[in-house]
Amino acid sequence: MNVRVMVLIALLSAIAFVLSLDGVFRWRLPLFPPFLILDVSDIPALIGAITLGPIAGVHIVALGNILDVLMTGTTTMGIGPFTNFLAGTAYILPTAYIHNRFGSNLKSFLVGAGLGVLFATITVSLIKMIIMIPIYAYIFGIPIDNIVAMGTMVNSSIDSLATLVLFSIVPFNILKFSLVSIGGFVVIKAFNPLMVRFSKK
Repeated sequence: MNVRVMVLIALLSAIAFVLSLDGVFRWRLPLFPPFLILDVSDIPALIGAITLGPIAGVHIVALGNILDVLMTGTTTMGIGPFTNFLAGTAYILPTAYIHNRFGSNLKSFLVGAGLGVLFATITVSLIKMIIMIPIYAYIFGIPIDNIVAMGTMVNSSIDSLATLVLFSIVPFNILKFSLVSIGGFVVIKAFNPLMVRFSKK
């Protein structure tokens, strides 16, 4: 990994951090519980993974979340940022691998992004249902039923932790990573040649 690549990773990590700032590029959507906040901070990692390689993308996901914890803190004992890291990694690895391996065209990107969205959604859903929500409820002394009730307020079909995941967390992450795919593809098409030339000079 040459110095220019390291500079690009640092720059993209800083952009990922900015995109994760609450009140700037993060939004709460009325169709989802208030603890689900939409952001597109994985776009820089996707750009790095496709342009510089999957490992560079993983570095960007990790550094972006580390910067978020260091600069803004965490209210989930680090569980939230760690979940974001796993979700981002689960998304960018199949997306970048398939896109770069099978032609670097729109078709390969769509197939890779589709798998990335699927893997990321499964990863987040399982972690939140099995680990994050139970631990969060235990640490802060909040009954899980109260967390489920936040979902019930926006969707009457939600009446348990399983339905909270199925009707809220799953569609939320499909939406989130689909938007990351669209935004990432547009930016990659615009700046990929410039980044490749810079990293290889």
